[in-house]
Amino acid sequence: MGYDGHTASIKEFEKREEAVDSAYDILLQVKREFERGGLTPEVISVGETPSASIWATKEEVTELQPGTYIFYDIHQVELGVTDIDHVSAYVLSQVISKGEDRAVLDVGYKGVGIELGVYPTVISHKSLKVTSMSEEHTVLRGDPLPGLEERIALVPYHICPTVDLWDEAVLVDKDRVITRLRIEARGKKV
Repeated sequence: MGYDGHTASIKEFEKREEAVDSAYDILLQVKREFERGGLTPEVISVGETPSASIWATKEEVTELQPGTYIFYDIHQVELGVTDIDHVSAYVLSQVISKGEDRAVLDVGYKGVGIELGVYPTVISHKSLKVTSMSEEHTVLRGDPLPGLEERIALVPYHICPTVDLWDEAVLVDKDRVITRLRIEARGKKV
């Protein structure tokens, strides 16, 4: 298996492609060594979302394991892997307090991961920005401010730690709940 997590910080597609090509050469060398020893690898598995489309073109790769591919997140948007319209996971919060220059939400970093210290992005109200977070609250600033009980959608920078914070995911189509899925990996330790 090859995991090219080092490509997660490469913004230029061509440079990411070069890194994958280099990693692919190494995987092929290892495969050839196995074959010389009489072993035939049946699976050549690679993983990582930003490079998944590149790996998919490699002839001897038999399995892709992109982690955030199903949901995407702000990091993937920044890398140019997708756009904000294809991000499919967010945390829906609600305004519980409102001041003159800020609104406070009912979710904090116990419900939305802040990996690498990057606050989530408000996608439901483009004029709002997260300015601080605590365990249970998020402070927004911007103009116009949302009203009390207004719902706010937040997309984390990296979705994986956020998914692990919840017992279930609610699948929706526009405003209609389709189903609820239990998060099987919730609370698991490596």
